[in-house]
Amino acid sequence: MEWVVAGWPVPPSVHALVSTRRGGFSQPPFAGLNLGHGVGDEPALVEANRRLLARELPAPALWLRQRHGSHVVTVGRTSGEPLADAIFVDCPGRPGAITTADCLPVFFSNVAGTQAALA
Repeated sequence: MEWVVAGWPVPPSVHALVSTRRGGFSQPPFAGLNLGHGVGDEPALVEANRRLLARELPAPALWLRQRHGSHVVTVGRTSGEPLADAIFVDCPGRPGAITTADCLPVFFSNVAGTQAALA
Protein backbone atom coordinates (compact mmCIF):
# COMPACT_ATOMS: atom_id res chain seq x y z
CA MET A 1 0.00 0.00 0.00
CA GLU A 2 1.02 3.56 -0.58
CA TRP A 3 -0.04 6.61 1.44
CA VAL A 4 0.03 10.33 0.98
CA VAL A 5 0.42 11.71 4.49
CA ALA A 6 -1.08 15.13 5.08
CA GLY A 7 1.48 17.75 6.00
CA TRP A 8 -0.63 20.34 7.73
CA PRO A 9 -0.26 22.58 10.79
CA VAL A 10 -2.56 20.77 13.23
CA PRO A 11 -1.97 19.39 16.72
CA PRO A 12 -0.19 16.02 16.88
CA SER A 13 -3.45 14.34 17.99
CA VAL A 14 -4.96 14.82 14.51
CA HIS A 15 -3.90 12.48 11.70
CA ALA A 16 -4.91 12.25 8.07
CA LEU A 17 -3.80 10.11 5.17
CA VAL A 18 -4.87 9.45 1.62
CA SER A 19 -4.39 6.05 0.02
CA THR A 20 -3.34 5.54 -3.56
CA ARG A 21 -4.50 2.68 -5.78
CA ARG A 22 -1.25 0.77 -5.22
CA GLY A 23 -1.59 -2.51 -3.38
CA GLY A 24 -4.87 -4.21 -2.65
CA PHE A 25 -6.79 -7.00 -4.28
CA SER A 26 -9.10 -5.42 -6.88
CA GLN A 27 -8.74 -6.44 -10.51
CA PRO A 28 -8.87 -4.19 -13.61
CA PRO A 29 -10.46 -1.80 -14.19
CA PHE A 30 -10.49 -1.28 -10.41
CA ALA A 31 -6.95 -2.61 -10.05
CA GLY A 32 -5.39 -2.06 -6.69
CA LEU A 33 -6.71 -0.65 -3.50
CA ASN A 34 -10.30 0.17 -4.45
CA LEU A 35 -12.10 1.00 -1.20
CA GLY A 36 -15.45 2.04 -2.65
CA HIS A 37 -18.58 -0.02 -2.93
CA GLY A 38 -21.03 1.04 -5.60
CA VAL A 39 -18.62 1.34 -8.51
CA GLY A 40 -18.98 -2.20 -9.86
CA ASP A 41 -16.06 -3.88 -8.11
CA GLU A 42 -16.52 -7.25 -6.42
CA PRO A 43 -17.82 -6.57 -2.88
CA ALA A 44 -15.54 -9.25 -1.40
CA LEU A 45 -12.48 -7.56 -2.91
CA VAL A 46 -13.54 -4.14 -1.61
CA GLU A 47 -13.96 -5.66 1.86
CA ALA A 48 -10.52 -7.32 1.60
CA ASN A 49 -9.03 -3.94 0.68
CA ARG A 50 -10.77 -2.29 3.63
CA ARG A 51 -9.41 -4.96 5.98
CA LEU A 52 -5.92 -4.25 4.60
CA LEU A 53 -6.37 -0.56 5.36
CA ALA A 54 -7.86 -1.34 8.81
CA ARG A 55 -4.51 -2.79 9.89
CA GLU A 56 -3.09 0.72 9.71
CA LEU A 57 -5.85 2.37 11.78
CA PRO A 58 -6.22 2.59 15.57
CA ALA A 59 -9.85 1.36 15.43
CA PRO A 60 -12.43 0.40 12.80
CA ALA A 61 -13.28 3.33 10.55
CA LEU A 62 -16.76 4.68 9.92
CA TRP A 63 -17.33 4.36 6.16
CA LEU A 64 -19.99 6.24 4.24
CA ARG A 65 -22.29 5.44 1.35
CA GLN A 66 -21.52 8.75 -0.28
CA ARG A 67 -23.81 10.85 -2.42
CA HIS A 68 -23.34 14.43 -3.52
CA GLY A 69 -25.31 16.13 -0.77
CA SER A 70 -24.89 17.93 2.51
CA HIS A 71 -25.62 15.28 5.17
CA VAL A 72 -22.96 14.99 7.91
CA VAL A 73 -22.65 12.09 10.38
CA THR A 74 -20.68 11.89 13.62
CA VAL A 75 -18.29 9.03 14.41
CA GLY A 76 -19.50 7.24 17.53
CA ARG A 77 -23.10 8.39 17.08
CA THR A 78 -23.95 6.37 14.01
CA SER A 79 -23.22 2.83 12.86
CA GLY A 80 -23.22 0.76 9.72
CA GLU A 81 -22.40 2.59 6.52
CA PRO A 82 -24.65 5.66 6.61
CA LEU A 83 -25.71 7.68 3.59
CA ALA A 84 -23.78 10.95 3.99
CA ASP A 85 -21.08 13.08 2.42
CA ALA A 86 -19.06 14.22 5.41
CA ILE A 87 -17.91 12.86 8.76
CA PHE A 88 -17.42 14.75 12.02
CA VAL A 89 -15.00 13.21 14.54
CA ASP A 90 -14.84 14.31 18.17
CA CYS A 91 -13.71 11.11 19.90
CA PRO A 92 -9.97 10.31 19.97
CA GLY A 93 -8.83 7.17 18.22
CA ARG A 94 -12.02 6.71 16.17
CA PRO A 95 -11.30 7.24 12.47
CA GLY A 96 -13.66 8.26 9.75
CA ALA A 97 -13.14 7.29 6.11
CA ILE A 98 -14.33 8.77 2.85
CA THR A 99 -13.73 7.62 -0.71
CA THR A 100 -12.82 9.85 -3.61
CA ALA A 101 -12.31 9.33 -7.31
CA ASP A 102 -12.56 12.52 -9.32
CA CYS A 103 -12.91 14.68 -6.18
CA LEU A 104 -10.36 15.83 -3.65
CA PRO A 105 -10.82 15.07 0.04
CA VAL A 106 -11.06 18.00 2.40
CA PHE A 107 -9.82 17.61 5.99
CA PHE A 108 -10.71 19.98 8.80
CA SER A 109 -9.53 20.31 12.41
CA ASN A 110 -10.09 22.74 15.23
CA VAL A 111 -7.01 24.43 16.71
CA ALA A 112 -7.13 22.29 19.87
CA GLY A 113 -7.13 19.05 17.89
CA THR A 114 -10.23 17.77 19.68
CA GLN A 115 -12.47 17.82 16.59
CA ALA A 116 -11.93 16.99 12.95
CA ALA A 117 -14.01 16.42 9.85
CA LEU A 118 -13.68 14.86 6.40
CA ALA A 119 -15.67 15.86 3.32
